[in-house]
Amino acid sequence: MIDCKIVALMKNKDKHREIGLFDLNAMNFCWVNNNYWGTIGLQSTNNVYLGSNSSNLISIVRTNGLSQWQSDLSSYIWYQFDGPKPAHIQQIIGILENILLVWMAGEQLLGLDVATGKVLWKIDFAPYFHITKWFTGSYYWNIQNHKLYLLKYLYYFEVDLASQEVKILWKNPEEPYSITHCCYTDEYVYFIASGSELGIEILGTFNRLSLTIDWLEYLTMPRLDAYSCVSFHQAPQIDGDRLYVLDSGGTLHIFEKESSIQNLI
Repeated sequence: MIDCKIVALMKNKDKHREIGLFDLNAMNFCWVNNNYWGTIGLQSTNNVYLGSNSSNLISIVRTNGLSQWQSDLSSYIWYQFDGPKPAHIQQIIGILENILLVWMAGEQLLGLDVATGKVLWKIDFAPYFHITKWFTGSYYWNIQNHKLYLLKYLYYFEVDLASQEVKILWKNPEEPYSITHCCYTDEYVYFIASGSELGIEILGTFNRLSLTIDWLEYLTMPRLDAYSCVSFHQAPQIDGDRLYVLDSGGTLHIFEKESSIQNLI
């Protein structure tokens, strides 16, 4: 019988949050713990990492639910319009060479020792972004050849995790749109972008080898009222030779990867 266990967040009858390891074969919980707060940011073979939307990062041993370590990241600051505030964890990206990669509010990338939770280094991305304009949004990272890649806003970044060196491999020369959602393959990044015109959503293909935009499709979206339109809030998905994008109105847009022919379901 295959060992099949999942970690789940839940609320008990008193509406208090709990986390537990559920055995799908035995149909019962191996353990339940109500001492932790936060959402599941990442699961590995041996550990569960909690902490999204808070400043406290917790590593839990997957087999018994006990805390391995906790790391208070509230000393990292997020500068907002009304002044500095403790930054919260926006995304637990992954683990590479025993380093836990954590993205914080305020455009900060932290590298933590996966065994102890100690912060080893910090990279500040705020100077690259229009920080007064971009406080929120999804970040789609890609780990390849021991480096970290990010296509976001107007830039394509490469981060050498050994040296913490950041390179801007590409910058949108025209700046007519800002890239928001991405899906990576070895050779391409399929992305969603938004421009300055209300009701126009942009779907594109970025070539990671030639560092060029190979294809753009401008879509006129249905208007909801005078101030808002249907839009794309999720990354494109790839399956075979087709590209799928679901909009906020529930319409699935389907594209052939090598053309701009669009079918709607």
